[in-house]
Amino acid sequence: MIGRTALVQEALEFLVPETLHQVLQDQDVDAFAEPSIEITDMEPVSFTATIPLEPSVDLGDYRTIRVESETTEVSAEDVDGVIERIRQEQAVWEPVDRPVQYGDRLNIDVNGIIDEEVVVEDEDVEYVPEE
Repeated sequence: MIGRTALVQEALEFLVPETLHQVLQDQDVDAFAEPSIEITDMEPVSFTATIPLEPSVDLGDYRTIRVESETTEVSAEDVDGVIERIRQEQAVWEPVDRPVQYGDRLNIDVNGIIDEEVVVEDEDVEYVPEE
C-alpha cells in the first residue's frame, strides 16, 4: 500500500538534493561541507538549505609585524631546581620502615562514614603529605 505521503516523501528524497545541486551549480557556489536542508512548506514544496562556505581570510600585511624577543636570564639555581624536580619525578619509590615524613608517597585506603552510612570508600589512594 502506497499512500500520497509515502510518494511525496520518496519524491522529496530524490528531488530536493537534485534541485539543491542544480542551484549550487547555477549560482557557482562551492559548499565547504554538507548543507542542512529543512522542508518549509509542502503545498507547493519549498525548502531552505543552509550551506557552509569556506571562510575567506585576509591576512593583511603580516610580514611587517615584528616582535622583539625578550632575553631570559637562567641562573645555576634555576637549572639545579629543574634537574632536582626531574630526578624526583623519575625516582623509584621504595617501601620504608619508619614513621611518615613530608614528601613520602602513601597508598592509603579512605573510608568515610556519616551516621553509620558509608559516604566514601576508596582503596589504594595515592597521597603525598607536604608542609
